[in-house]
Amino acid sequence: MGHALQHKLSETFQQALHRTLKKGDSQHKHSVDALYKGASSNAATNIQQLCVAYSGGLDSTVLLHVAYQYCMLNPHVSLSAFHVNHGINKGANDWQRHCQQQCDKLKIPMFSKQLRLSKKPQQSLEADARDARYLALDEYASTQKIVLLGQHQDDQAETFLLQLKRGGGVQGLASMSQSFQRMAKNAQVSNQKNTYNHSVCYIRPLLDCTRAELHAYAQHHHLSWIEDESNQDQIYERNFLRSSILPVFQQRWPHFSKMVARSAANCADAANANAEYMALLSESLLVEPNQQVFMQNNWPSLKLEAFRHCSLSVQRTFLRYWLLTSSGLTPSMRQLDQIMELAHEKSFSSVKKATEGATKQSVNPSPHLQFGKIVIERYLQYLQIMQVESAHVLQHKPQSIKLDFSQSSTFMLNDRLMLSRAEDTAQSPKLPFHSQVFRLPKTAFLCEFGASHLVFKHQHNRPTKKLKVWYQEWAVSPLQRQFVPVFSQHNSALVVGLKYPKLCAVPIADSVLARLTFSEN
Repeated sequence: MGHALQHKLSETFQQALHRTLKKGDSQHKHSVDALYKGASSNAATNIQQLCVAYSGGLDSTVLLHVAYQYCMLNPHVSLSAFHVNHGINKGANDWQRHCQQQCDKLKIPMFSKQLRLSKKPQQSLEADARDARYLALDEYASTQKIVLLGQHQDDQAETFLLQLKRGGGVQGLASMSQSFQRMAKNAQVSNQKNTYNHSVCYIRPLLDCTRAELHAYAQHHHLSWIEDESNQDQIYERNFLRSSILPVFQQRWPHFSKMVARSAANCADAANANAEYMALLSESLLVEPNQQVFMQNNWPSLKLEAFRHCSLSVQRTFLRYWLLTSSGLTPSMRQLDQIMELAHEKSFSSVKKATEGATKQSVNPSPHLQFGKIVIERYLQYLQIMQVESAHVLQHKPQSIKLDFSQSSTFMLNDRLMLSRAEDTAQSPKLPFHSQVFRLPKTAFLCEFGASHLVFKHQHNRPTKKLKVWYQEWAVSPLQRQFVPVFSQHNSALVVGLKYPKLCAVPIADSVLARLTFSEN
């Protein structure tokens, strides 16, 4: 049995890499392709690296051993291990020492990162630990390493049942994919011509193997691993399934996990086909956003007239696709119902709490929903998504900010937007992206966000009108206006700080050159 098991795990490992190669996109494909072809270019040399996410538990211990044997047969592929010390369990430092000892025995370089996590109100410590672990792996693997994860077939069954319990659709029931990619934050890869963000490739090579098979393999090879006592705590849903539910199912149906994995694969096929259809549909339903306003994120807007011609099932499916691919928002059923109401112009009661953390307000003609820092607004027959800094969109009139360039040359108008005095030359230098130049008074002027009540003389041949009217003409929605800095004197607007500033037609006496700079990070 030992040799047969050895062969199965080795074959499973290699097939997972091959499948990733066949279905991956070009960057992903080239990474795995280089592993097998041993390409001689510098880029290929950089990506001939495997990294095992090594916790010291049974799954990652077996994965490390299988990957080690694979690399012994393929010497052009290097192997390393990465251990994340979450600092949660009292034995965390002992686990890290154990992992280092096991890696030393196999002469595998191990790298580690120490985290400091603490329980936060209304947040899962388990989820926080997972997110921090992936960020640490992204950072380490940003030099084009392929990260190997140790999840197996029984983990897949647990994930499927958890999604089933939560009412997940085909996307959720697809559970864990055998491979996926994450964009490494602040990581860039350079070559002679270009610098670009790097996508980290993750593979789960043992997803077709059961926990029992991994245990038998570890015993056959006399491997040493850590047993985390917290895995026995059935307060956690996954542990409850693992200890109390799955054994009953597997005793009655020995191939239960295998059949569940097959169902998950069928759901994944359906989800992928659905995503392809939604991507095609997006070409007729989405338009580029109104990018006049300095905001952190502007995502494609939804054309409501075309959207309403779709069936209700397609509408709901497309909303999920649009929200996920743009802002990462995954609404619940109740939240989706609220967004459908917003899209179909159902009446909102003014200022009342919506379910599950969303706030709902009628700000005619621009009703909106807010989910945390994501705001969905209906304006001029479009739904648009915005990200705000606060969990509550401003509902009160903001105070005016007093500014004076004779006192300072720079002012932070909010967390991301800075006003600064520019070099006043006859020919202004070319400015960086997201910067604008205009004239402002040298002394004593005001800044107010939105300021719809102020009057503005935008053009000599046009009448002076309130900014509210100009905003309507410029198609700047009521919520977007809250992010527009307006510079004024004597109750008259001088400059409306859009990305392409709107300037007063009346010359400003004793003025200086100024610019707005917006920070995306």
